[in-house]
Amino acid sequence: MIYCYHKKENKKLMITFDDGILKIYEVENLSAAGDKPVKGLKLKTAEKYSIGELGVTRFYYAMQNNQQIDIVANVNLNNLIRVNDVAVDEYGNQFLIRMVQLSNDDGIRYMRLSLERLKQNYAKIKNC
Repeated sequence: MIYCYHKKENKKLMITFDDGILKIYEVENLSAAGDKPVKGLKLKTAEKYSIGELGVTRFYYAMQNNQQIDIVANVNLNNLIRVNDVAVDEYGNQFLIRMVQLSNDDGIRYMRLSLERLKQNYAKIKNC
């Protein structure tokens, strides 16, 4: 939970990230040197998240670019998270990060991640 004191309105604001934990992975070659390349996931970070609003405009702009945005996840600011990383929720669902958007609501800074569900999951995951 993040708190921010709003000076003009003299009240405390908050954002909660209480919908679960997203593990963020980068896609890399996990095979040994000289072996056939095998794409897999290497853990970068884990973040608590909340599900954000997927607006009609974001949905249709994605469709125009042959993308399917399934979820918008709000997370704390983290410079390790990049476009084309893979996010995995606590249920094992894998999502490609299509857009990383910095947001500032009344002085509270966080990131909005536009996520597209992967049609085929990565089988190999390295959690270190």
